[in-house]
Amino acid sequence: MGYRLEVDLICIILMQWIIRRLLKDKDERKSQRSFLYLVYSLSVTCAADAFCALVEGTMGHGWYILNQVLTCLFICMMVITSYMWLVYSTTFTRSKKLLNQDNIWGYRVPLFAALILTILSPWGGIIYTVSKATNYATAGYLSFVIFIVPGFYIVMAAVQLIIAFIYDPETKTVLSLETIILFIALPIFTLLLTLLFDTVSTTIPAFSLILAAVCFDIQIGHISTDGLTGLNNKRQFLQFINSCLTEPPGPLKTYLFMIDLDYFKHINDEYGHNEGDNALIEVAELLKGICCGSQGMFLARYGGDEFVFVIKSRFSEEIINLKRDIIKAINERNERTTKKYKLSVSIGYAVYENGVDTLESLTAKADDMLYKEKEQHHAEIDKDTAKDKR
Repeated sequence: MGYRLEVDLICIILMQWIIRRLLKDKDERKSQRSFLYLVYSLSVTCAADAFCALVEGTMGHGWYILNQVLTCLFICMMVITSYMWLVYSTTFTRSKKLLNQDNIWGYRVPLFAALILTILSPWGGIIYTVSKATNYATAGYLSFVIFIVPGFYIVMAAVQLIIAFIYDPETKTVLSLETIILFIALPIFTLLLTLLFDTVSTTIPAFSLILAAVCFDIQIGHISTDGLTGLNNKRQFLQFINSCLTEPPGPLKTYLFMIDLDYFKHINDEYGHNEGDNALIEVAELLKGICCGSQGMFLARYGGDEFVFVIKSRFSEEIINLKRDIIKAINERNERTTKKYKLSVSIGYAVYENGVDTLESLTAKADDMLYKEKEQHHAEIDKDTAKDKR
């Protein structure tokens, strides 16, 4: 048994600490839901492995059956945890193209195949067998599947994070460089260790170490992250925009977008502050879905019902199209929603003129366009409301 049980217990304690930290804050539970599911999954995996370590080698029919069940549970949870690793990576990096509704089942096929083969193993020795003579589990004739499937999910997660680190500035503001290196390299390294030395089990402690590092970054990130929406906060935005404005001139122009939710006070007063929070979360998710594909984009909640993002582009047509896409997404939401209220946003933007603009003047230009549009929207909404009352 070696130190297997001790390592499992340490990992379980560590996972419970992470869960306790995340459950303290209601907003944190919402913004870190996929991370929390991953921690739960790894906790069950650790517990199953710990019980396997206790049961293995104990003779008797009842212990043999229990070892079969625990081994099956442990292997299934290891596969599920590796899949959740990919899900969290995709959610964190906002790579909606990878796990959208059109292709998500393609990524689940290896998961379900591995689970079915594992569940059938007590009768066919496919993934593992448990010896009645010794009550120890050994590899089955298709045990390599349990290396290939988690390996596939772990490598895909690493690829997603590398792409996000290169093309998405927000990734660098949430996770430290050390954590990103751990997230990418350590799981792959443990897979190679498992392949070379099948008696070495390092996957669980490796996962636990990375999750602890991610949790630490999340706690540090409270200083720079909006707890409700999970976006960057005003402090991080100001740091980012100031760094952009001090860069030497290049082929890409810097644009500042300011977005304000129309009649937000009405939503709060009419439907309650919880619904107002939900409206802000909806807008934040819509903005993430539209803007995260743009290179060099930085999205933040500026305060209250106002959002900002910075984008670098060569062409003004791209900026116009981006504004149109935001309005289109809001309108599509209004068409399919079952809620009693509709969402509407006003948008203002400005391009930074190097050597001419300051942060204050750039913000003022975007703000001026925003409030002109907001006055127009309010006039239209008031007109429609008056018609409805007749």
